Amino acid sequence: MAAAVSDILRMTFSLLLLMLLTFCMKSIKLEAQAGLLVSDEADALREIATQVGKMDWNNKVDPCSNETSWVTPTSSQRPMFDNKVVCNCSFPGGVCHIVAIFLKGQDLAGSLPKSIVKLPYLKNLDLWANYLSGTIPPEWANMKLEILSVAVNRLTGPIPSYLGNITTLRYLNIQNNMFSGTVPPELGNLINLENITLSANNLTGELPLALANLTKLKELRLSSNNFIGRIPDFIQSWKQLDKLEIQAGGFSGPIPSNISLLTDQYAVHINCGGPETTIGKTIYEADDEPGGATKYVPKREVWQLSTTGHVWDVPPTEDDYIAQNNSILRMSNSQLYTNARLTPLSLTYHVRCLVNGNYTVKLHFAEIVMRGNRSFCSLGRRIFDVYIQDKVVLKDFDIVRRHKGQIKAATNDFDPVNKLGEGGFGSVFKGVLSDGTVIAVKQLAAKSKQGNREFVNEIGMISALQHPHLVRLYGCCIEGKQLLLVYEYMENNSLANVLYGKKEDQRMLNWRTRQRICVGIAKGLAFLHEESALKIVHRDIKATNVLLDGDMNAKISDFGMAKLDEEDNTHITTRVAGTMGYMAPEYALYGYLTYKADVYSFGVVALEIVAGMNNMRFRHDEDFVCLLDWALNLQENGDIMELVDPKLGSEFNKKEVVRMIEVALLCTKQSPALRPKMSAVVKMLEGTGAVQELVMDPSTFGDPSRFKGYKHRSDQSSSRNISETQPLVPDALREIATQVGKMDWNNKVDPCSNETSWVTPTSSQRPMFDNKVVCNCSFPGGVCHIVTIFLKGQDLAGSLPKSIVKLPYLTNLDLWANYLSGTIPPEWANTKLEILSVGVNRLTGPIPSYLGNITTLRYLNIQNNMFSGTVPPELGNLINMENITLSANNLTGELPLALANLTKLKQIRLSSNNFIGRIPDFIQSWKQLDKLEIQAGGFSGPIPSNISLLTDQYAVHINCGGPETTIGNTIYEADDEPGGATKYVPKREVWQLSTTGHVWDVRPTADDYIAQNKSILRMSNSQLYTNARLTPLSLTYHVRCLVNGNYTVSSFAEIVMRDNRSFYGLGRRIFDVYIQDKVVLKDFDIVKEAQGVDKN
Repeated sequence: MAAAVSDILRMTFSLLLLMLLTFCMKSIKLEAQAGLLVSDEADALREIATQVGKMDWNNKVDPCSNETSWVTPTSSQRPMFDNKVVCNCSFPGGVCHIVAIFLKGQDLAGSLPKSIVKLPYLKNLDLWANYLSGTIPPEWANMKLEILSVAVNRLTGPIPSYLGNITTLRYLNIQNNMFSGTVPPELGNLINLENITLSANNLTGELPLALANLTKLKELRLSSNNFIGRIPDFIQSWKQLDKLEIQAGGFSGPIPSNISLLTDQYAVHINCGGPETTIGKTIYEADDEPGGATKYVPKREVWQLSTTGHVWDVPPTEDDYIAQNNSILRMSNSQLYTNARLTPLSLTYHVRCLVNGNYTVKLHFAEIVMRGNRSFCSLGRRIFDVYIQDKVVLKDFDIVRRHKGQIKAATNDFDPVNKLGEGGFGSVFKGVLSDGTVIAVKQLAAKSKQGNREFVNEIGMISALQHPHLVRLYGCCIEGKQLLLVYEYMENNSLANVLYGKKEDQRMLNWRTRQRICVGIAKGLAFLHEESALKIVHRDIKATNVLLDGDMNAKISDFGMAKLDEEDNTHITTRVAGTMGYMAPEYALYGYLTYKADVYSFGVVALEIVAGMNNMRFRHDEDFVCLLDWALNLQENGDIMELVDPKLGSEFNKKEVVRMIEVALLCTKQSPALRPKMSAVVKMLEGTGAVQELVMDPSTFGDPSRFKGYKHRSDQSSSRNISETQPLVPDALREIATQVGKMDWNNKVDPCSNETSWVTPTSSQRPMFDNKVVCNCSFPGGVCHIVTIFLKGQDLAGSLPKSIVKLPYLTNLDLWANYLSGTIPPEWANTKLEILSVGVNRLTGPIPSYLGNITTLRYLNIQNNMFSGTVPPELGNLINMENITLSANNLTGELPLALANLTKLKQIRLSSNNFIGRIPDFIQSWKQLDKLEIQAGGFSGPIPSNISLLTDQYAVHINCGGPETTIGNTIYEADDEPGGATKYVPKREVWQLSTTGHVWDVRPTADDYIAQNKSILRMSNSQLYTNARLTPLSLTYHVRCLVNGNYTVSSFAEIVMRDNRSFYGLGRRIFDVYIQDKVVLKDFDIVKEAQGVDKN
């Protein structure tokens, strides 16, 4: 019995142990499944991959692992393409289920997957932009989808009625397929639908009344279909609708009158070219969509934007359509002027539902692109008209000119009532701009043209300096004969006024304020000397040049106004700028200038702050000539506290007072070597650095003997310079450089050496800019002479150089695209020039008659200047002239008969002038003429009938998008100019080209406008099909003098839209072909005609 019981117990224990082990194993197995996809859904994914043709999912890896084959993030290059499986692992037990599948732009060429129904938790399915065919499977009717997109595929047949069973749908997109038939009324069951897009199919019939049930609908797109009938009245039931697109849908009649998607608009605020910006309570909407030669931005709620044209002559990039101001903008609401759209032809904001009426228009304009730096680029001006509701509200608006007028208006024409004071550099006036901003305007006398240029350049650099203890310089302008500097307004005027000015101007400054002012001045100077990228010696630090804002913070004014730090490191300046009593002795006596001169001046100002007295007006008794002299005496006698301003009473920190006086006396040491740097001064004043021991100098004040050593070294340096070898550069070139303002020629190197300062080759980035001196060294004895000078686009701001006449072998002079002013010098009449270009400058006056003396001239270009008056008959003496360009000036009168003598003339350009009279008959004498440009020149009448620059054309052969190609006896002309959204190529002899539009949805590059076929083409004349222009809207060849008649059009092949069963293979180029405004091919489909791609 015991044995039996024992056996039973052993069996029971074994069974229990087995059960426990089994339980543990099951627990372990269940735990292993936590965080993983259930096996049924994993199997479904394998089936889905097979059905759609998805080959790169890694079935050995769990789809919820975020492994790259299951999740491929989008990129900036392919922003609309997405490969992603999304899991939700928050179910009980940590089990995962698939809730979203994105397979966008994956070139899938299968069918819509039936096995989607095996993913019961799937909410979002996006199969946009593939090559899927067939129709929507009936199995999907049992899904609980909320978002479904099968747009941009090859789906056919009617829209299935069982779609209406997926009542959970909120978003449905089936656009850009080949669905046909009517819209099923069952879609009216989708009562949760908010967004439905059926555009770009072949749908017909009327919309079913059942769609009135879609009361949650917010967006409906039906465009590009073949519907019939009126726009149904039941759309009034869609109370939440805010977007309705039905263009080209086939409907007739207006939108029902009691439905409105937009309310009346009474205002619009847009930050042109920039991001969304809030100023006060006004939100300026973003307008930062990248630009193009033509741009249309339709996806705004209330407004759209369109632009045309591009600004620059060089091939543009995307960045050339929105300008970014990299300058520091010191103006109110500066965030509105950081970016701007660049468009030379039109910039239009189309505002929907803008109520008719009179508007208060506040246009925020600032010129941030065309700089005022007297360079070639600053020749440009954006002068334009502004229209509102088709009415001109601003005519020939010039922001630069308008801004200058604002300065004059702000000061009430510099009314003496607004005068704030008189400084060393000019009078200062208070001004109030139209937006209420208070400014200070310093009025200076204008210099010479060269002096103005240097001044403006210097101010441009100085205005970039920002520091809490520098007065902000907003900018400058030249108005007539005046230079105007615009500064921030300082409410409490100058430190001198407050300390010891007129009684009514003086303010009681407590010690804390004086200490803060003194430290502020020191910090400002430390920045100028040591921290700023542009190191500046102020030269005139004094109490009147320290201004105080509303909180009594000190700010240094007039910094950089004297002269920037010397670049030749001699430290000797011939013009002393400063004020007696503040100038360091070495600077006043010898012109020896270093940063230590400012340190000395600061020391004097610091003593004035302590004493409340002016250094030079101080007269304690006849023993002391100034405040500094008295302070030195008090320090030596141990009575330094006598210096403290009596107005302070006993309300001051004695330790800080003694420290400031000691620092001031250190700064005013006679030897600059013994003075501290300003950064050290700041630390000493703030108590973070030890004050150096003050050793009194026994020498007499201002004793010049201490500078004998320096003066001796200076004399030696001067004598060495006199004995140096003269540079190799001819005198004429040095004079020319001075006259035109060319600063970077290396005068120590022979101009004929090809050294880079004398020869800078052009580049693809700057193809029109050239710096080159060309020599001919084939003269007897190996002597070189200068024969050519190119100074194109060099931003030269001087005048045309008289000294050209000193280069007797010069035959070619090109000064195109600079900022040169004046007129052509009479000395040039004695040159032997053959080629002369001074086009695109600022030359004025009449065309000089003595140009007719340069009878060697073959080429003359003076276009784009400001020449006025009539064309002198003496130009008729230029009997060797082949090419003359006078375009874009202010020339008037008739052409002189003497020009008939120019019998060698091949090209003449006279456009954009103000000539009068008929086109003269004498142009018939120009037998070699092959180019005549007279548009907008002012002439009347036809070109004389017996002159023709072009003969009749009976054929044209062009290799569209490719290089010149010869096939048999036929030459196909090149058409390989880079493309763009709009392109016009006018410079062909017989034809021009124009294109509009771009093909791809992604942001295009220059390569997206000319396609290149990389395939091996096994066809005749394959070189004609290697390249092609890509343009979806129009491609037009304008052929001049093409005789009316019937023409044969040939040579087509499809080399872009491939038959590779991908998303890209969905496209087809189906177009019409016109010749002389007659349709010769209608709905031409090259793939269909040639029976495939890469076939002609």
